[in-house]
Amino acid sequence: MEGKNSAILATLLSSVIWGSSFVAIGWGLGAGGLDPYSFAFIRFLVAALAMFVPLALLTKFNFSLFADRQIIIIGLVNGLAYFLQFIAQDYTTPAKAALLVNLNNILVAFLSVWMFGEKLGISKKAAIILGVVGVFLVTTKGDISVLRTGGGTELIGDALALVAGIAWAFYIVLMKKYVSSGERNISQLTACVFVYTAIAILPAFLISGGLSAVPLISTNGWIAIIYTAIFCTIAAFVLWSYGLRKISATASSVMLLMEIVSAFFLSIALGLEGTFVPLEASGVVFVVGAVALASFDLSKK
Repeated sequence: MEGKNSAILATLLSSVIWGSSFVAIGWGLGAGGLDPYSFAFIRFLVAALAMFVPLALLTKFNFSLFADRQIIIIGLVNGLAYFLQFIAQDYTTPAKAALLVNLNNILVAFLSVWMFGEKLGISKKAAIILGVVGVFLVTTKGDISVLRTGGGTELIGDALALVAGIAWAFYIVLMKKYVSSGERNISQLTACVFVYTAIAILPAFLISGGLSAVPLISTNGWIAIIYTAIFCTIAAFVLWSYGLRKISATASSVMLLMEIVSAFFLSIALGLEGTFVPLEASGVVFVVGAVALASFDLSKK
């Protein structure tokens, strides 16, 4: 029980940290003057170096991990998901992108049943439904009209956001399978995943300007990169991976919806949130309820 409680706490903490990344990324793209592809690539490159170099120098690093096909696939899938989301946000609205990407918890549930034989009890089913409804209310403020597509490029953006969510669903279950199969060094595993994630985003970085864009990055841009690399990447991924070892992929995906709540409250605190409506508060309650149900379901086992 103690192990599961610490796993739940680690997962929730990672979710709260990831929630802050929405604000940090928005600030980096705005005040920092970064383009999304350079931001994503340099973020993961910095994270990979910040983890790999100390681990290689101070510990007995298992370099064979870089040749592990499962790790390569996990890293490339993660990079693909980030790449698709960044493209999607250029063509569709933030509300639709957030909603479509976070629908991945439904697919995670089905994949968990198929891959792990996980049983979806009433608590988990209710948590998934509450979570989806909550995300819908927070991202749209209950206004269905924001989900209407303008056709053309906006429809392409919607499709890409949905595919990004699907990619993250596979990322979650692949990571669950890997970290649950024997004793894995979470730090070394995470460092390797970051390397392959950066490699997956590298083509977009080169097309968007590559190394010639690096000297042009402002101080604000570097602050955003370093914050997201150290906290939203290294700290959050290590905490989440640790939690995933002890809890189900479905429960983890539901708990990760707290990042929407975290981003919401942080935006309010910083004065970035526009008009606040009661339906948003209802959405927050739904998401918190979903997380509570998922946690309660785990605590019974």
